[in-house]
Amino acid sequence: MTSRNRPLFSRPIAAAFLAALGALILVISFQKQHWDSDILWALKSGEWILDRFEVPKTDPFSYTFGGRPWVDFTWGFQVLVRLFYDYLGGWAGLYVLQTALISSTFVFMYVTLRRTIDGVWPAIALLYLAFITAHTRFIIRPHLFEYFFVSLYFMLFTLYEKKGRPVYLYAMIPLQVVWVNVHSSAVLGLFMAGTYAAGEVIDALRERRFKRALDGDIKRYSFIASVLPIASLLNPYGLKLVVFAFIHNSVDNKDALRHIGEWSRPHLKELFFYFYPFPPDRFAFAVLAALTAIAVLLNLRRLKARSVFLMFAAVYMAVSHVRWIALFAFFAVPVIALNIVGALEEKKDRPILRTAAFLLSLFLALALVYDIASPGFRRHLGLGLSEGQFPSGTVDFMRRNNIRGNIYNEYVFGGYLINEYPEVKVFIDGRTPTVYSSYFFWTSRLVNDRKLWDKVVEEHSIDMALVKLDSQFCGELRKNDGWAPVSFDQTSALFLKKGGQFKEVVSRHAFKELNPCSDSSRYTLPDDISRLKAIRLELQRAISEGADGFGRPHRLLGLVDLKLAGVYLEEGAAELKKASEIARDADTWHDYGTVLGRLKKKGEAAEAFKSAIGIDKGFKDSYLGLGLAYHDMKVHREAVCYLKKYITMADDKADLEAYRALGLSYFELSKFEEAAAYLKRAAFLENGTKEAGNLYYFTANALVESGEYEEAAVYYEKALRLDPEYKAVFLNLSDKFKENRKGGILKDVLEKTARTGKRPDGR
Repeated sequence: MTSRNRPLFSRPIAAAFLAALGALILVISFQKQHWDSDILWALKSGEWILDRFEVPKTDPFSYTFGGRPWVDFTWGFQVLVRLFYDYLGGWAGLYVLQTALISSTFVFMYVTLRRTIDGVWPAIALLYLAFITAHTRFIIRPHLFEYFFVSLYFMLFTLYEKKGRPVYLYAMIPLQVVWVNVHSSAVLGLFMAGTYAAGEVIDALRERRFKRALDGDIKRYSFIASVLPIASLLNPYGLKLVVFAFIHNSVDNKDALRHIGEWSRPHLKELFFYFYPFPPDRFAFAVLAALTAIAVLLNLRRLKARSVFLMFAAVYMAVSHVRWIALFAFFAVPVIALNIVGALEEKKDRPILRTAAFLLSLFLALALVYDIASPGFRRHLGLGLSEGQFPSGTVDFMRRNNIRGNIYNEYVFGGYLINEYPEVKVFIDGRTPTVYSSYFFWTSRLVNDRKLWDKVVEEHSIDMALVKLDSQFCGELRKNDGWAPVSFDQTSALFLKKGGQFKEVVSRHAFKELNPCSDSSRYTLPDDISRLKAIRLELQRAISEGADGFGRPHRLLGLVDLKLAGVYLEEGAAELKKASEIARDADTWHDYGTVLGRLKKKGEAAEAFKSAIGIDKGFKDSYLGLGLAYHDMKVHREAVCYLKKYITMADDKADLEAYRALGLSYFELSKFEEAAAYLKRAAFLENGTKEAGNLYYFTANALVESGEYEEAAVYYEKALRLDPEYKAVFLNLSDKFKENRKGGILKDVLEKTARTGKRPDGR
């Protein structure tokens, strides 16, 4: 009877939602590597293993810890990604592996849900919640197998309970062997098996059915829980790999972990009580957490012990480290499904639940589509490495000049170096703290102090440094007379030690005037013309020597030309255009818009400012530039829109020109009250005597049009006192308007000025 009441289009729409989820998996996976470099050292490690047909027992990639013991706990994953990379078209092969793992994970979850709850819409809603909660973690890394196997194990447990066939449980034995060899999260498999076994015992004792259950589920669950730890020992490292997850999170490593973003502890209030829909992953987690609590409370009398164990572990992991927040979803969804069924088992028809699930699914899908349609997401679409995120230019420079030696490299650059320039052993990389000690990681973070940097250099015989451009250390090293910057790209700078083996390279390539460091959005240039010209020559040399393909050198050259505007303005525009085409970042587009404005190309300038805003909607200076461009083009409605947005964002630090242009645009639109309000602010901020007089005069005109004649008289008087030339203007206006009140006001101003006995300049 229930099925007849369901709308005929329910199945097609449900199928469309499932297809949309598949499409979202394809899109989310189709992103270039833009912050994580671990896949790069994983590729090189997979190559190392396949070449030698053995797993590494000591570190082969660094000179600081080279030869020391290393438990490569994801060696199987590394081999897989190398095979997919080599035989399925490079990054395209990794995309195939990535989408296959994610898709399989959600297929397993869907099977679990459909075998647990009645109705497709609750299952779809839970799938979307899990997907959105975890989607930011769907990058090609070994933790994808964590989600894969957790969902697979839940499916196998569910199929066993629904069909009663032990083969589903026994399948976990070979699967556990695979899991332990691709990722150390295999310990979760042991936990899940133990939880089902212990939970069944507790439930049987509580329900007084222990003897009856002993020959059935308890025996089988206990068997699997006992065998899986033995199966886990079938790996090249034995017990070391099985217990590695606990060693990795030991007390000794806690100091290192808290300095790595994904291992930091999340804010609990934002984690569980964040119900604003953006960013959608935080919202989805909060909804999942709330649904879990509701489902458990509704089913409290029939609550299974394993639900308590599973959710306790999932919550513990989520509140411990940021990287485990996504994992919460894969535990929560089966628990929610199981307990919703228990709570609503006696109700035959659940149209409210079905409708709520449909609406939630629709809302979640729209929120995620809106989020991934943002320029920030779109700019990283594609395969391979995202431009401007890795030290490709500086490493190319090292390769061209055959630079070898002991390098200090930033933590985030280690993986790139291992894969792209293995001739140079790294200082540190993303295998922290599984390879590098907590003490070593601590010393590597103290290099901003000159004396401590000298200690690190001496201890490790460092003769070159690859550092982030926007780091404090880059600036400190630039001021250090013992080091010289010789190359830079969009994200990194290479420094060589003076007076050593790189003496010739330093003499040919060192930047003497140019400072490559500093955040690109705050780069400053000297005012001295001769220094600017020297920097210009150094930038031209860098571009000719291999930096032509990077946006930052072109952008800096454009900024230098902009500062030398009397001679090189057109050249600066060309450089900034090239930089914007390469880098496509908001700062570069803004600079390009600025130089176009100087060249009176207002329409093109407006488009450049729009591009900057499209990339960064919080870029207030581009709202100012766009508003001023529209004002100059006399497109006053658009000018008002963008100038008001800028003033709101800048608040009390808004630029004088914004108030002036906004006031004048309002005047042209015959909105005189608004014009007067903003022109007053512009006049107050203006320091130049004559220009302040002009602003007072425009303010008075707006006040007259608004009918504020007495206040207008005050501003006319201020204008006259600052600029005596307004006397003739006032006389002409007085004659023109002598028949109405405006002319009388102007006449009174002139007469009042004359009576004061003061000169028009106020003295």
